Amino acid sequence: MLQSLHIQNIAIIEKLDVEFGPGLNVMTGETGAGKTILLAAINLLLGSRASTDLIRSGEDKASVIASFSLERASDEFRTALEGHGIDAQDELIVHRLMTVAGKGKVTLNGIPISQSVLREIGASLVDPAGQHEHQRLMDVQFHLRILDTYGRYENELQRYHTQYDLYAGAKAELSQLRDQESISKEKLDWLKFQLTELEAANLRLGEDDEIEIIRGRAKHAVTLLSRIQEAAGLLSADGGAAALLDKACRAVASCESFDGNLSRYRECLERSAIELAEMERDLSHYADGVNADPSQLEALEDRLYQLRGLMKKYGGSLAACIEKQEALKKEIDTIVRYDDVVAELETQVEVHGKSLRVAAERLSAMRRKAADVLATAVLAELSDLAMNKTRFEVRVQTKPFEGWTAAGPDDIEFLISPNPGEELRPLRQIASGGELARILLAIKRSLADNRNDVGIAIFDEVDSGVGGAVAHAVGRKLKAMSVHRQVICITHQPQVAAHGDHHFRISKKTAKGRTATTVSALSTEERVEEIARMLSGEALSQTARQHAVELLAKK
Repeated sequence: MLQSLHIQNIAIIEKLDVEFGPGLNVMTGETGAGKTILLAAINLLLGSRASTDLIRSGEDKASVIASFSLERASDEFRTALEGHGIDAQDELIVHRLMTVAGKGKVTLNGIPISQSVLREIGASLVDPAGQHEHQRLMDVQFHLRILDTYGRYENELQRYHTQYDLYAGAKAELSQLRDQESISKEKLDWLKFQLTELEAANLRLGEDDEIEIIRGRAKHAVTLLSRIQEAAGLLSADGGAAALLDKACRAVASCESFDGNLSRYRECLERSAIELAEMERDLSHYADGVNADPSQLEALEDRLYQLRGLMKKYGGSLAACIEKQEALKKEIDTIVRYDDVVAELETQVEVHGKSLRVAAERLSAMRRKAADVLATAVLAELSDLAMNKTRFEVRVQTKPFEGWTAAGPDDIEFLISPNPGEELRPLRQIASGGELARILLAIKRSLADNRNDVGIAIFDEVDSGVGGAVAHAVGRKLKAMSVHRQVICITHQPQVAAHGDHHFRISKKTAKGRTATTVSALSTEERVEEIARMLSGEALSQTARQHAVELLAKK
């Protein structure tokens, strides 16, 4: 349940706080008072795109904060929250901030999240029906989404999607291979030349770095040999460092009988003598490895030149050259084995195609079953909305195999016959605005009965194009829906507003040259005045007030 909503600096809303209640919350007000902006703010909390145009003129930032009660939240929803690192408490605080600089921030219970995560969470919180959503009923793709949402055959959909991806992937790969057949065979010689060039070089990862080190030694071999031999000699020669260290060690040892503490100095000198001897051997070994032969330097230069040429040609590094070599092998193998590869892919296409047909048959069967149930449920709802003579059908037609898409193998379309004796025809061709609004409400009502995972339904002028007894029926339908979930409805119809458990008036006022929207929770007396205004306009009459009292008494 949406408990509270705080909006600041959104369009003509300077600061707004609304406390919603359970059941049916109705919101009324004159055209232009800010109802659409209020819904835009709520949609921001559901992950809609944030435009800086929404920020109130003269302000540098805007924010929307909502508090949702999770008392009746499903285990699946709580698990989803926890999966994003959000503690699934009894309350969920959604905060969205945006700035004129285009930067924004979204948090759930203080935890920063992305806009995509917000959309995912929002879809399980609120089912919004916008002012013009009934126009979406003209789109058959919307019909498909409605049926799949109603049917709840997620496993069959997932199975179909998996098989479709495998089939489409194999088919695309086969088509690409066939398209490139002539081109590939023409460039086979060039590919082989490149591979031969790389293989002949006997590339080894890191070889260029090693050559750089050896090359540096070879360029200064004479100096290195002279200096290293000199250093080794200074360590080992008579009177050199080793001899002096040995002499020092004996001198200290001769005094140990006078002071036992000198033993540690003698031990240190002995260790140093050992390390010095090892150092002399290492330096001599290094000197033995220094090659002052000019031919070695020339060979190193040639090899480095070869490697650099290959790196420049094939990607900039030895690693890239080696990767290219492996890629060439695979490409050449594919071309050489073209007929075998094509046969393998054709087999894959056939196998995946058979699996796809099986998955499609199961999905279509589930859709047809759900279509019958949905049509029956919608007809029952329409009967309560003064459309009891209407015939409604959800048509499921399986397309030819070549026309199957990721959405499935079927065309889904809603058919309607508003009047007795008329044949069923596509909804998009014959339904009026008022009929579309009632059909949308009937569908939403049917979806609500079939889905318990969305706890809040929002309707914006779902009563568009109706009045009188039909508006009463719409109000009763919204009231019935609100028994099991919270419903928020923006309406211009007094008959609908009268059914509300909580009534809010949206208005705007001008102060100091600025317009601001306000929302007021109405008392019983104030509801009478508001409904009377909706009945007769601003010039309220006693008759309008009496009619308002009667409407409220009927709810």
